[in-house]
Amino acid sequence: MREHTRGSQREWRRRTLMALSCAVVAVLGAACGSGSGGSSGGGQDAGKGGKDAAKVTFVLPTPDINMSLLDVVLPQALGIYAKNGINVEFRNVLGAAGLQTLVAGKADMTWVSVPGLFPLFADNAPVKSVYETFTKRWMQLQVPDGSGVKSLTDLKGKTIGMSSRRGGQTQIIGYMAEHGLISGRDYKWVTLPSMAPQAIATAFEKGDIDAISLTLTDLAIQNGLDPATKYRDVMPAESASEPDPNVVIVATDDMIEKRPEVVAGMLRSVTEAIIDAQCDPEAALEAMRKYAPAVFANEAVAKAQFKAIIDYSRAPSGDATGYQYGTQSLTAWKKMLSRSLLDPAGSGISKDVDVSKFVANKFVSDANAFDKAQYQGGKCHG
Repeated sequence: MREHTRGSQREWRRRTLMALSCAVVAVLGAACGSGSGGSSGGGQDAGKGGKDAAKVTFVLPTPDINMSLLDVVLPQALGIYAKNGINVEFRNVLGAAGLQTLVAGKADMTWVSVPGLFPLFADNAPVKSVYETFTKRWMQLQVPDGSGVKSLTDLKGKTIGMSSRRGGQTQIIGYMAEHGLISGRDYKWVTLPSMAPQAIATAFEKGDIDAISLTLTDLAIQNGLDPATKYRDVMPAESASEPDPNVVIVATDDMIEKRPEVVAGMLRSVTEAIIDAQCDPEAALEAMRKYAPAVFANEAVAKAQFKAIIDYSRAPSGDATGYQYGTQSLTAWKKMLSRSLLDPAGSGISKDVDVSKFVANKFVSDANAFDKAQYQGGKCHG
């Protein structure tokens, strides 16, 4: 494990914790507040896994359970963590306090958006990315179907709407820079007061924006609640064929070194749950409804988000049995970093780093070490 002096840890926290807190909240479409952080009370559990179960404290970077967290929450709702001998305690911790709990040894794992990890890696944070949750590009850059914007270069001199300055937008900023467009110089971002479909449509109608940066769940809500309004993506084709890393599961170095079998069990549970949901989405949706009923306050939105996440966690070939879920492409990580460095002021990433030291695929085999055929064959809950 890397050693830090107390002084260097304080400096590392001061310079990097807020970068991560903004990024992880931004990818969810929420605002990044000043916040002092602190637990919001979370801690829901759907099965303790027995008295001998391994205990894992998992930080969720949101004020409460929501559908964006499906990949890591669904195994709890379905009882899969417990089945695999793990007692997971979720803690909803906002802002810098969330990462502080990991660094201080008071939590074991978390779920974060990738852009905020680069500055942490540059400062030798004692954490590693261990599992990629999505198999397709998470961030979308959309324009109205009738727009004259056909590619990124057509956005020179234009305005892009967003929900938050940092987070998933970093992917778009990197691709824009690769095409010769620097944020603030060649185009600008504006924050919309709401990402509701009508608010987005109004912003386009008034000419306030020429394009909109959306997550896949944002887009699912848009298409579900306002199907008459058509948008199209203008990101380059290569961003789909080899997507940037999106949202990952992170574990502390301490947990990886001292309890690798528990890390493996956690990630296997995530893989099992997502394949289970792809096999029997109605049962998985009902399990989520029982586990977190507040998520379904707006039924249409919840179902649209659920479908988007399930669809964008599928094996690219459609064959779950032959796919290694959780695999992280080091090439994609490196390309994303190099693109981000082309526009450091825009991306918030200014320091190169050897990501191979912080991106661990060592648990991928274990994460897929179960009989996937039972799901493919229709025995979804056997």
